[in-house]
Amino acid sequence: MAIDGNFLFTGSDDHTIKIWDMSGNLFVRVLGESSNGHSDSIRKLLIIEAEGFLVSLSIDNELKLWNYTKAEVLWQLKHQENDITCFCYDASKRSLVCGTEEATIITLEIPDFVFQSTLPQVPKQPILTEEILTVEAEEQVDSSAKGEEDVDV
Repeated sequence: MAIDGNFLFTGSDDHTIKIWDMSGNLFVRVLGESSNGHSDSIRKLLIIEAEGFLVSLSIDNELKLWNYTKAEVLWQLKHQENDITCFCYDASKRSLVCGTEEATIITLEIPDFVFQSTLPQVPKQPILTEEILTVEAEEQVDSSAKGEEDVDV
């Protein structure tokens, strides 16, 4: 499981990730129902909040990095050498630091194109919303309260 604001992400034995809105106890959507999903049960989930990414790891050691607001896989890697048991995100190096069953630590660098695919960065919006955000040119949106950088639009 992973949490981002009011949203709960759950990994499942059916190879999918489900997103729930905890504020209204509502089911939001499923990630991975189509061909972009995992081929095995989901083992771990991690939110990279500043980027709006979700990282998922399946039992067969396949890592997927999702733009979960668009239900898109931005990057994936199947690690063949060691069974990954845990991971965290190192923002300073834009990489995943992974622990393995063999008691080793490996670092997997996330390619630059993943971060470029999300540019220009705009304030992150909830998955369920009826509101439309309008920002005038040269107006600065302060999102530092959520740990995000200021964005000039």
